[in-house]
Amino acid sequence: MEIAINTLVEKGVPKEYILWLGFDDERLRSMTSEELDDVIASYMEMYPNIPIKDVYMFFDEIQLIKDWEYFILRVYKTYCKNIYVY
Repeated sequence: MEIAINTLVEKGVPKEYILWLGFDDERLRSMTSEELDDVIASYMEMYPNIPIKDVYMFFDEIQLIKDWEYFILRVYKTYCKNIYVY
């Protein structure tokens, strides 16, 4: 994932257009699939001028969150097509 992110930055994608979240962080262990939407909402609050459809989203170890697949599918259908899951 870091290689893909670095490649995007090298090609001129501003860092603000990259959302990366690693779910192997112990602070996220108790996160539920319902709370995953808070990630998108928080990003949109931090960067209100960046269209969410243009953001590159990287979710590392998201399989640690139960029912994560539904979140990813909804984000893909609703917000953004630039989703990377590892």
